[in-house]
Formats: sequence, structure tokens, C-alpha cells
Amino acid sequence: MKKIDVHVHLGSDPLILREGRKVIGEEVTVSNLIKDMNDNDVEKVVILAFDIPGHEVKDEEIYSLSKKFSNKFIPCACVNPMKYKDFGVEKVSALKNFK
Repeated sequence: MKKIDVHVHLGSDPLILREGRKVIGEEVTVSNLIKDMNDNDVEKVVILAFDIPGHEVKDEEIYSLSKKFSNKFIPCACVNPMKYKDFGVEKVSALKNFK
């Protein structure tokens, strides 16, 4: 059976950081993500950008990685509605141009 992880972020997740120290996990890099995927028989991951101040991983970076590792990564844009006055309308419109 194929396994697909539908929610993965690169970088350090602020939800697992407390007082500047990691509580669980580690920083997610492309190399350790692929290793974890291989170790756990995960065929693909839906990889999301991070749009949280201090932890940004840009949509453009996710898109670029999804092209480079198209057999492993499915890109997903991230729109932080708290950051965009028009609920991210301009950003969503810009993302439509990705091909």
C-alpha cells in the first residue's frame, strides 16, 4: 500500500519549540525528510510552506523543491490570513502563475 503524508513543513516548527529549545523532533531538512520517508516507506509528502514570522519557508522554495523532487514532493501553498489584509487574495493570485 502506498503511503502519502499529507502535511509536512520544512524548517523548525514553532509549535514544537518552547523557550527557544526544541521539545520534540528536530529541524526538518530535505535530506532528513527523504531519509525518514525512505525509512518509513512513505512514497510522497504534501509539503507546505510556513508563513509564520521567524519560521518562514517561502511558497517559491516549496515549489522549486517540488520540481526538483517531483517523485517525492507535492507542493502546497500557505496563506496566513492574519498576515494579509485581503485574506491573502494578492498572494493567491500570484500563486496561480506557477507552472
